Amino acid sequence: KTNARQADPLTQAPGGRSIRLAGQALEALFQGISRPYAIDMNPIAQASGEVIDAIAEIGLAKWLDTVRAHHVGTFQHCLLVTGLATSFGVKNRMRRADVERLTTGALLHDIGKAKIPLSILDKPGALDARELEVMQRHPVIGYDYLRQQSQISGEVLSMVRSHHEYLDGSGYPDGLMADRIDDVTRILTICDIYGALVEQRAYKAPKTPDEAMAILSTLASQGKVETSLVKAL
Repeated sequence: KTNARQADPLTQAPGGRSIRLAGQALEALFQGISRPYAIDMNPIAQASGEVIDAIAEIGLAKWLDTVRAHHVGTFQHCLLVTGLATSFGVKNRMRRADVERLTTGALLHDIGKAKIPLSILDKPGALDARELEVMQRHPVIGYDYLRQQSQISGEVLSMVRSHHEYLDGSGYPDGLMADRIDDVTRILTICDIYGALVEQRAYKAPKTPDEAMAILSTLASQGKVETSLVKAL
């Protein structure tokens, strides 16, 4: 077992142990979303702590490079957003407990995609109207799954359900306005958008960091995301 662990290229990469733990925790949740019994949040809590420590030690860029080298698709997106959210919290001197909550919410934010057909989830092109309607169910699916678990905080549940809401009420699934969207959800939203823009997809090249930030700045000028948080990112 020791030799196998030493030979694991992910574990040996910068931040690899934290990424391995986060990936394993995500995989267990994605596989277990249809099961009726309580989920074990300990692996998520452990992974969140390891991610925070790894990013604080090696920096976001190296951590994201390792994610890109070892994960694709939905797991890559979840981990990219997790890294961004964690780094946001660390760099902006949020309390450790708040960073842990933000990291956990980021890890869990797309858990509802486990119920979305792979033909839609992995489609190598833009979604049509019907497919988009199905895809947009994932926040509620994830929320409904997690709210049955007594260990999940209200803030994390809000992040899972509302990370696609916009301040002007044009988001989904509930069309919430600014006064009903809490701060950690606002942070996760901009990290989610940035992560989607800079990740590699089969049908599009990744945006550069400058291009992604320009798009976020435009969204802020339109009143969809919070300007101060975009500047902080």
